[in-house]
Amino acid sequence: MKFNTSGVVAILLGLIAIIFPLLGVKTLGLLSVFFFILLAAWLFVAGCEIWDIKKIGAIIFLLLAFILVLMSGELLFMPEKISILVEYITIIAGFVFIIVGILNIIGSRIFKPSLLMGVINVMLGIIYILLGTFLANPIVLGSFIGAWLIINGLFSFFTIDHPEFEYLY
Repeated sequence: MKFNTSGVVAILLGLIAIIFPLLGVKTLGLLSVFFFILLAAWLFVAGCEIWDIKKIGAIIFLLLAFILVLMSGELLFMPEKISILVEYITIIAGFVFIIVGILNIIGSRIFKPSLLMGVINVMLGIIYILLGTFLANPIVLGSFIGAWLIINGLFSFFTIDHPEFEYLY
């Protein structure tokens, strides 16, 4: 297994996302900012990592990271909007999971860990959208995003060692 920067970052950020809500939760708005920034950081690292391989996929990852940063900025300066936006945010985050999952599915022709990672991302996105009301709780939101980051980080370790792994996007 080779060293994989985005895998390590995803696992570390996932652990932080799972542990942080247990330390004390003050407001949903500020925690949502934190978790969306974690997700944006991972998408940014992953986009930069595949930039030389496939530019379109990297651009999509970087665009999703930028959108999440904008959403976080809005919530950071106006956390009272979280009560109005929580359902929309969970739907948007669910679509981010689905888009990343579809990109992983399309991006791997044969390699099963990347294909499986994509299927898991799509399933988590659908669950995220359907169960958005439960995810209004920041502990559940942080645990869900943390689990997603850890799963993606673990699967990304297996993608580096295989030359047959090839992105299509």
